Amino acid sequence: MKRCLPLLLSLFALAVPATAGATTFGAEVGSDFTNQVRGESSQTQVMTNLGSLYKAGGRVGRADSDWAGTEPKAPVRGRHTYDWGYNDLIVSEMASARLRWEPTLAFAPRWAEVHRSNVLHLTSGRVIAYLPPASNATFASYATAFMKRYGPRGAFWKANPKLPYVPVTTVEVWNEPDNIHDWGTDINLSDYARMYEAVRTAVHRVDRGARVERDAGPADHAAAESPRGCLGDGDRADRLIHDFTARGGDVELDVRARHVGRDVDAGRDDAGV
Repeated sequence: MKRCLPLLLSLFALAVPATAGATTFGAEVGSDFTNQVRGESSQTQVMTNLGSLYKAGGRVGRADSDWAGTEPKAPVRGRHTYDWGYNDLIVSEMASARLRWEPTLAFAPRWAEVHRSNVLHLTSGRVIAYLPPASNATFASYATAFMKRYGPRGAFWKANPKLPYVPVTTVEVWNEPDNIHDWGTDINLSDYARMYEAVRTAVHRVDRGARVERDAGPADHAAAESPRGCLGDGDRADRLIHDFTARGGDVELDVRARHVGRDVDAGRDDAGV
């Protein structure tokens, strides 16, 4: 869910390891699934869209994994309970279209959110913001469960052997941590760096070969977004890069997510998140 760019369609190119000598292309497809769940699109329409993406050369699709919807209730005596229905819908339909899901792990349940106000008083009115989790360990537990289900040799694939096998091998950690809509007013990119580190460690314990992306960096942005509650490009570059290196190099980084958006009406490409 990328609020800082008014794009009708998001396309992105993801560089795979150099030994493969190729680039994998895909698209933001999350709205297809949210519309399907809301009854605004049929399964047939969604599968047609996914099929068109594949025919156009796309091989991956980006969509959010909604932690809040998957784990609406806090664990009891350390036991987590997950409802994987929405995630199963995404991965099964994408696999049927021979596409690989590249999820953004985001949106903490209310019980897991940091304890501060989530109300934004903007010129446009009162808005409820998403907040980061109070505990990175709790978020890491979700990432672990997610990868054990959808990653290589995951439980989902064992339970659905007739589907094309396209396990999740890349995840992105959170959405726009420099945006008040997705982090609240207390933006602290050092906190995001620690979150990334915790989730990356958890994902690699399940799949050492997985790629864990951070939110796309400032070099991928075409225009400053500060009027809409995002850091401007210069600020974003200085702060995000600084906070990933300021701790003496102890935050390792797999890869930076890159999203290239196309404004269909205007016919121009915009680089950004």
